[in-house]
Amino acid sequence: MKRFKFFIFNTSILIITSLIFRAIDIYFTAYVSSKIGSENVGIYQLVMSVYLFGITLATSRN
Repeated sequence: MKRFKFFIFNTSILIITSLIFRAIDIYFTAYVSSKIGSENVGIYQLVMSVYLFGITLATSRN
């Protein structure tokens, strides 16, 4: 029973932090799009996807 409570506690922490980070992401995306415009947001997202892929490759191990 103790493992189940530990599992539920950890799951609730992950859900809460995920929702907080999702709300921050929505706010940041709205802020950036209002500052730089919709066309530049598309360019930003394109560059960020390539950048994050590069980071993934750079930090991966054999």
